Amino acid sequence: MITILSKISLVKIGFKVIKTGEAVIIHRPGNTVKKQFLSINFYPSYHSPLRLYYRTRNRFYVDKIYKKKFPNYVREDRKNMLFELIGTFLYEKELYQKIKMILFGFIHFKRNILGKYQIGGE
Repeated sequence: MITILSKISLVKIGFKVIKTGEAVIIHRPGNTVKKQFLSINFYPSYHSPLRLYYRTRNRFYVDKIYKKKFPNYVREDRKNMLFELIGTFLYEKELYQKIKMILFGFIHFKRNILGKYQIGGE
């Protein structure tokens, strides 16, 4: 299965993406374990606070670039982000650090601060 971001990049430069049922890739992001809250399934990622910083900042950046050309992708990505945040709040440790880094990721996106995260770069 091709990732949506790879598909977007390929389509943008003129390639066509053809699906086939013959290829199989097994991919497990992080150490996800299914959890339930109010009959809703969540899959906390247990990523480090720094990983959540990059995921947040880069996710908003990609969504901003592609929101007009791929609105369904952006809508689905925002929904996924909400579920990931809820799973983080409900089940993960280091909650203060993770919330802090998620907020910094969003702030840095808004300020167009890209590249490697600088410690103390709040």
